[in-house]
Amino acid sequence: MNKNVFIIGLLSLILTGCNTAGDSSASKGSANKSASSNSPISNNSTSNAENSPAGNARLQAKNCVEAQYQADAAKFFECLHPEIVDSQGGKEKVLADLNQMFSMVGKISYSSLDVNTPKEVKTSEKNLITVVPYQMTRKTSNGENKTSKDFLIGVSEDQGKTWKFATSAKYSPLEKKFPGVKDLKTPEVEF
Repeated sequence: MNKNVFIIGLLSLILTGCNTAGDSSASKGSANKSASSNSPISNNSTSNAENSPAGNARLQAKNCVEAQYQADAAKFFECLHPEIVDSQGGKEKVLADLNQMFSMVGKISYSSLDVNTPKEVKTSEKNLITVVPYQMTRKTSNGENKTSKDFLIGVSEDQGKTWKFATSAKYSPLEKKFPGVKDLKTPEVEF
């Protein structure tokens, strides 16, 4: 197994508490089609799109992914939704785990990082929720380009101005507080 692929997978597991047993959230490729009160918010493509809820989610998610790959534990921690932090043992434990993991793994070099604007933003329990997909390309040890695909689940409690996130590997704590999360269409994850 390529060392970089292993490190990316390890990062994802460690950042989410290494507790994925019995959690099928990360492998959901499509959403359940149950009826809900979720209503899409348009993601217009005008020059003002970056100030929209979807544009804000993309920009803030990009900062989080960059913090992850730059091994900046404090900055990455600030991106995490409080439900995720609480489910993983609280602030001190999560920060300690992130610092330990980042000191072991270090920065991850990549040649490109593309964070997509979410296709839809939905309402769940008076909050906005979305999926922010991203792709990271890096050189393998044999010089080939390898692209990894992943996503973050975002929640905004202020109508899309600020967002907090959960990684693709462990977002089930958000499903309990925000029922609409389980209905989001999540892309396939590739490492």
